[in-house]
Amino acid sequence: MTIRETTERPSTTTLGTNTLIPGLNAETILGQFEKISQIVQFDAVIPPLWDGNAAPRIVASLWDNIKND
Repeated sequence: MTIRETTERPSTTTLGTNTLIPGLNAETILGQFEKISQIVQFDAVIPPLWDGNAAPRIVASLWDNIKND
């Protein structure tokens, strides 16, 4: 759950791994939490490249750039 008006990761909402809850209304937040917590199986897809391996890819890219300069 992202509790604010926007998210820097809109793909998380379209792929089903996040729910955007605008505003700070406690009833709305709690209502959405109740709704989400009762879902047994989410129809969600992990965004591409969100596999926990960003750091090795970044290091490899930096290393390649250093070697080629």
